[in-house]
Amino acid sequence: MSNTFFQKSVQNKYLNSQDRTAISIKWQLFRRHFQNAIIQENIRRSKEEQYQGEFLIDLFVNIFGYTKNPAPYFNLTTEYKNAKDSRKADGAIIINGKVTAVIELKGINTTDLTKVETQAFGYKNNQPECVYIITSNFEKLRFYIENATEYLEFNLFTLTEEDFALLYLCLSYDNIFKNLPKIIKEESVSKEKEITKKLYFDYSLFKRELYQSLVLKNSSLEPLLLFKKSQKLLDRFLFLFFAEDRQLLPPNSVRLILNDWRDLQDRDEDVRLYDRFKKYFNYLNLGFKGKRYDVFAYNGGLFKPDEILDIVNIDDELLYRHTFTLSEYNFQSEVDVNILGHIFENSLNELDEIKAKLEGLEFDKSNTKQKKDGVFYTPKYITKYIVDNTIGKLCLERKVYQKIIEEDYTLDRRRQKRTIQSLVDNLTEYRKWLLQLTICDPSCGSGAFLNQALDYLINEHRYIDELQAKLFSDTLLLSDVEKSILENNLFGVDLNEESVEIAKLSLWLRTAKTNRKLNDLNNNIKCGNSLISDANIAGKNAFDWLKEFPHIFERGGFDVIIGNPPYVGEKGHSNIFEDLKKVPKWNGYYRRRSNTYYFFIKHGIDLLKDGGVQSLIVPREFTNADWANNVRKEVLEESKIVEIVDFNNLKVFDDVGTTSLILTQKKEKVSQYTFRFKALNNYETLQNVLFDKLNHLNYDVQKLKSDTYKPWNFNSFEISYSNFIVPLGEVFDISQGLVTGADKVTNKHVISKLISEDYLGRGIFILNKNKDIKWQKGDVFLKINNDWILLDEEDKNFIKLYYKPEHLKKWFIHNTDTFVIYVGQHNLTEKIKDYLLQFDKILLNRSTINENKVITLKEFLGFSTDEIKQNYSSAGAVQKIMRQKKWYLPLYERRNVPFESSKIVVNTKNMDVFTFSDQSFYSSGGGSGGQNFIFPNSAIIDKIKETKTNSIELTMYVNAILNSSLLQYYIVQGQFNQLSTEKIADLPLYLDKSELSNEKSHYFKIIEKCKILIELSKKSEAITHKFYSYLSSKFVSAELSKLKAWQDCSFPQFVDELNKTLRATGLDLLSKKEEFEWMDLFNENVLIYQDIQTSIKNTEDFINDLIFSLYKLSKQEIYLIKTLNP
Repeated sequence: MSNTFFQKSVQNKYLNSQDRTAISIKWQLFRRHFQNAIIQENIRRSKEEQYQGEFLIDLFVNIFGYTKNPAPYFNLTTEYKNAKDSRKADGAIIINGKVTAVIELKGINTTDLTKVETQAFGYKNNQPECVYIITSNFEKLRFYIENATEYLEFNLFTLTEEDFALLYLCLSYDNIFKNLPKIIKEESVSKEKEITKKLYFDYSLFKRELYQSLVLKNSSLEPLLLFKKSQKLLDRFLFLFFAEDRQLLPPNSVRLILNDWRDLQDRDEDVRLYDRFKKYFNYLNLGFKGKRYDVFAYNGGLFKPDEILDIVNIDDELLYRHTFTLSEYNFQSEVDVNILGHIFENSLNELDEIKAKLEGLEFDKSNTKQKKDGVFYTPKYITKYIVDNTIGKLCLERKVYQKIIEEDYTLDRRRQKRTIQSLVDNLTEYRKWLLQLTICDPSCGSGAFLNQALDYLINEHRYIDELQAKLFSDTLLLSDVEKSILENNLFGVDLNEESVEIAKLSLWLRTAKTNRKLNDLNNNIKCGNSLISDANIAGKNAFDWLKEFPHIFERGGFDVIIGNPPYVGEKGHSNIFEDLKKVPKWNGYYRRRSNTYYFFIKHGIDLLKDGGVQSLIVPREFTNADWANNVRKEVLEESKIVEIVDFNNLKVFDDVGTTSLILTQKKEKVSQYTFRFKALNNYETLQNVLFDKLNHLNYDVQKLKSDTYKPWNFNSFEISYSNFIVPLGEVFDISQGLVTGADKVTNKHVISKLISEDYLGRGIFILNKNKDIKWQKGDVFLKINNDWILLDEEDKNFIKLYYKPEHLKKWFIHNTDTFVIYVGQHNLTEKIKDYLLQFDKILLNRSTINENKVITLKEFLGFSTDEIKQNYSSAGAVQKIMRQKKWYLPLYERRNVPFESSKIVVNTKNMDVFTFSDQSFYSSGGGSGGQNFIFPNSAIIDKIKETKTNSIELTMYVNAILNSSLLQYYIVQGQFNQLSTEKIADLPLYLDKSELSNEKSHYFKIIEKCKILIELSKKSEAITHKFYSYLSSKFVSAELSKLKAWQDCSFPQFVDELNKTLRATGLDLLSKKEEFEWMDLFNENVLIYQDIQTSIKNTEDFINDLIFSLYKLSKQEIYLIKTLNP
């Protein structure tokens, strides 16, 4: 069971809030069934299909309180089908009509439930609302929340009452209905961050003041030496804190030392507190047996005599204060060993600051040791993925080689002894192979990868133990293999001494057991410069791999290289590369603007034995940086790429200014092969997609090869023009929208004294409802000189609906309260002209050459053509309307644009939404953020008259193409910062004119689906508007604008926001009864809305598949589009 799945104090808080009596009753029921020896034996003999239905009843219905289909109001069902294919999950938990959890069951002969993850998460990924994933083989049960990085595992046959309470907390219907496990998980993450921050503050303060005390009281010793020794001393204290809370030492050992010293002080005994701690350190080195307690000799090298630490003096009160503070933490339930990595990462910056002070230099925070060494703590999901796909893959291959098949390891008394012995021998041979597997991280930092590898190998040995126990139907006895793993399997090197010590400490703490000596890790985890072996270049940091690990290279090298090598660019760190250039091996790989990780990629291949595997997480720029050409060449010529995981724009490391990829290679020379390529582009689904074994592309390595080994571009592909693929501009015209030159009165106009301040914010050409224009009992009024003037029918012809970007959806346009005065070919009526005359100075002074001069109407009417030329911009449109003395017209009316008929509108910035409209639609264009109009040209309109389609359908079809995931991907990969008319005209449009007369063609299938999308979009708008209108009618005086998007809220969020609004308005909050009534109405409407969205998504997917077919895309191209533009 994971110790870190929930933060312990948060977990306990929620456990204590549960109904203990109810849980006790359920525990008795659970025990009578799942811990009955006869029932257990019968379950073991049952096949998956024999028991899975009853298992759901026995556990989920009888214990956890679910109602199983076909009972009324069921919330548990079996054989739940995926939305996109015919695959079915064994079970599903349904809350408010949506799948909240999927259940995947296997027979008891499936020992390793990790094998079920891919299948289970495949079902989860098909259910957008699914949060929980449950897998079981009837004996063991795993519980996941949203991703496969962590899980809780329960053995139902041996479960204690305490662990049952946790299982009940996770899986009871009431708790799942309240989404309690996810709430606990989120609160745990928050609590862990809070504790980490607080602990780091206390630890950092101790570290700083300890160092200051050492310098003050030990002036004969070098300050830098004292700083390094202070880190070792802190490691000793950290071991004490962890060990006393994890029962490796007598409880409260630190507090006992402090109390004893305080007692001695009270008796006027002159004893130093540090001497008391040194005595205890010696106990840990050699062992101690006393009347009050015993201390085992854990040793391991950390507590061996140290010629500096044995003689230094430290301020007693300082030591007392800080050790007392840190001993207050619970290092069993509150603090995980992983925290050491974060502490180390932060402490690197302090080391730089102190070094700078010692050398009399100014500390540069922008160039800390963390940045210079390129050190960044690797997230757990990355270490897990890399370990699973290197060590894990090798283990899988070896189990196949050893013919270890889980189904064979069941008790069968009819088997011959020779068969049983053969099965045992296979496990023995596999264990021998495991114990000689060699894994190295050449830049191990604080040991994140080594700790992950340790966990994996321990679990693999446990797997062997489980199979052996099943074979003989014995009680499971776990092998004591941690010592062997540390000594034989794990190796690490790092340039930083502090990181090496932290790495050792974290490995010790993970493997320490009561009264068992710690491993001496000095032969496995070493300090040095992994890239330079020549002491004449690197001095004492030189690291000769052949001398340091002779037994490894006698066997050809390491089996596995894993890690997160340092990312250090040449800019600002030229000294590092000056040294590297002196090494003959690196001469051929150094290029201007190199980065250290290039050399680690190459070096890792050299450190592997033939057939060995390397997997590193490195910056994504490796694939396209010209200065990495030689290393890419080495990768292709000296190894076989196994997998590349491209994180695209997702940042794995918050503090690193680069994105990442995982490069996995095998040391094997092969010229023709494919490798797995996986692309990720969504933070919310990142971990699910990363661990999804089915979600990848088989990429042909030949596509990466060229004479110059130029950049690898996995994500782009070209769409070439052909007979059927033409530039959009050949058949459609593209034009910007209106440009009035004066939409409304601004501060600038008032300051320039072009109009009175009373008019500030008033519309000139763009009219706002109830401010510039209003409707009253069917009549329309314009506000002219502060009077509302009634318009007649001729006047109203100049008032058009005006839309902004926020009104635009793909197949629907939201209602607008904004209008525009559009003149077109007509002569202005007197009332419209009177309206514009209010703003005559503004309109007359648009686009003038001399901004300081204000032109009046009287002056303008007397201007000659030359005077107009002298006073106004030379732009053709400006000169035209001014020379014609039509100063009241918009600058660009775009009379060629079919504002009243079918067209497509796209905002120059919001390139992911092209809007179809065949109704009256006017909008602004030009500049950043304006609209472009796309509409059939006269030539294509003439041609389609002879076909079975029309201009409206053709425009729909083109809109579907432009909104398709293919064209959206094309636009994104083209890196357009905005869509100009020229770029739109160049977009590749598939148009086979013969399809326009074939009603069974893809063209007409797409038209049919477009019409469905238009209707679905109308329904979506109707349901959201109807619910919001009803809500507003019930709370007339409340400001409910934040709930306009109510459909995107959960019900608790909806109630919370509604109550906030009611409180702010001075109204009564909802009662519990009212909340209950609103919940039914809210959930009912949310379900309707979500069903419509699902239908829209399915329809769009259908259209996309048709478009992929039209453009004849390869599987690789379709994978990239679906992954990067989901």
